[in-house]
Amino acid sequence: MAKKLSFEDHQEMGDALYRMRNELMEFRRKIGKKSSKHSRQLEQALSKIERARCLLDNELFADFPERETNELTRVYYGPRT
Repeated sequence: MAKKLSFEDHQEMGDALYRMRNELMEFRRKIGKKSSKHSRQLEQALSKIERARCLLDNELFADFPERETNELTRVYYGPRT
């Protein structure tokens, strides 16, 4: 059985995924319609990041039911401080 991630691990990954997503969105904005191939590739990367956030968020809620919902929601989808 795999060891579950700590709450702190989830926080670190949530922050990292947030930064990656924002950087890719900025790259996509800069590329715009200049390169449909690269734009498509960025869309695919963004989609995979969103999928990872969703799966990790589900795991977080399952592993830490004792924590407040608002606290858990902020890890992958909440505002950054």
